[in-house]
Amino acid sequence: MPYFLKRMTVNEFYNHIKALPIGQLVKLNKEYADPFIQISTREENTQNELQQLTSRLSFQKEKLATLNEASSQIDKDEQRWRAQYQSIEGGRTERYLQRSTLIGCSPSQSHSISVMTCTNEISLLERRIENIEKRIEAIANDKALLIQELKMINRFISDLRQAVISEPTMGISAM
Repeated sequence: MPYFLKRMTVNEFYNHIKALPIGQLVKLNKEYADPFIQISTREENTQNELQQLTSRLSFQKEKLATLNEASSQIDKDEQRWRAQYQSIEGGRTERYLQRSTLIGCSPSQSHSISVMTCTNEISLLERRIENIEKRIEAIANDKALLIQELKMINRFISDLRQAVISEPTMGISAM
């Protein structure tokens, strides 16, 4: 986003703008409006995305805590499930097929899958949040560079205007 300070030093930038006529400096000053709008939009969108991901992360952590608290209930459900499984008649293969169609997976298996899924989602969200925080930092850096460039241009324009205003009065007093 910043026009110059990403590819030149402050002194190089100062020398660059020093060589420009005031008309070009004023034009350059006005060209900073769009980048400021764009960077503000990027900043706002990224903050919104961070807020959404943080909310989702909080929800997933609560869900994981709830799953972890449910272990005593899972043990009871597992005992009931085993009793149902034992009541299925037939050989080993028949039991397996009937179990998978009628009963499904055991409560402990289901719980483990839910915990693993939730843990994976938390890990993914934490990585995404970390990446977004890096993007926010980069946006803030770009914004600071834009502001620094604009301040330098404005200061130089102001100095040039002061010089133009002072110059005619010096010429009159010299006569």
